[in-house]
Amino acid sequence: IRQVKKIALFTEYTNENFFTRSICATTIALNEKEIYFLNFYHNPLMLSTILQAIWQMKELEIFTAHAKRDIRHAIINNWPIAADFWDVIQLHYIIASQGEGSFERIVKQVLGDTVDIEVVSQEKLQLLEVPDKQIYLTNRAYALFKVGEIYQQQLSELDMQNVYQDIDKKLIPVLAKMEKEGILLNPGHLAMLEKEFQRLL
Repeated sequence: IRQVKKIALFTEYTNENFFTRSICATTIALNEKEIYFLNFYHNPLMLSTILQAIWQMKELEIFTAHAKRDIRHAIINNWPIAADFWDVIQLHYIIASQGEGSFERIVKQVLGDTVDIEVVSQEKLQLLEVPDKQIYLTNRAYALFKVGEIYQQQLSELDMQNVYQDIDKKLIPVLAKMEKEGILLNPGHLAMLEKEFQRLL
């Protein structure tokens, strides 16, 4: 990993509940041909150690499909984040603001049928044998790497890197912390704002 400048990091969690889930596997694409599947269902500490080291690499760019989910995991574990992360779904909304932004639809739109990344439910994925799980997650990491590079190039051509770097990227850790800690709302102030916005509209 230290020999490359960018990777795709596709993490797999035990479930979709962000209060109870934990990382159980990850797939790392160093390029289009070199992809590693790390299955640590029985040794999550080893996986956490590897991920922590990756997030601390200052010179590394990481393509991810769910940066907020991954950043939240880093925040919960008190990992400093030095790597430069690129959330492919956020890039999609900047470049192609129309349309639904699920990872599967983005891959289909950008890469067509060149990559098979069928949708498998969390429950079904847990039941897959390791070789099938490896193929499934390796395909996703490959697609993530390809789409990340394409979107990064398009963002540069559109001269919109600052939209991601100065707005979206900075909001991702904030939203992750909000999910972890919760937020305090002032209903009275919100009701006042509602009346003010209604008057202005």
